[in-house]
Amino acid sequence: TTYNLCQAQDSLNPRTHADVMVLAHEDDHPYRYAGILGVFHVNVVYTGNNTPSFNSPQQMDFVWVRWFGRDPNNYQSGWKVKHLHQLGFIPADEPGAFRFLDPHQIICGVHLIPAFAYG
Repeated sequence: TTYNLCQAQDSLNPRTHADVMVLAHEDDHPYRYAGILGVFHVNVVYTGNNTPSFNSPQQMDFVWVRWFGRDPNNYQSGWKVKHLHQLGFIPADEPGAFRFLDPHQIICGVHLIPAFAYG
């Protein structure tokens, strides 16, 4: 639990609360944002060369996401200019626009406010 007695977890659903935040390791901004397209649970049996002595299925969970990118149109944002960042979907035909994530990589769910006036 957290200091305010709430549970320290989010319930994420692709149909109702589908946007998440993860750590960015290669960007100048500390976080990356994504929209969840699907949540998957599979039973996997490893049959490689170094197979353990047990061959029982192990559950593996993963999330399919589409990345948001920050607005590249020289929009000034951040603490110094007191403006929130503007985000938009990375075009679907760009490599890396979609990815599978381990659910443990997700920091929390986020609420993104649509800015329809900007297109």
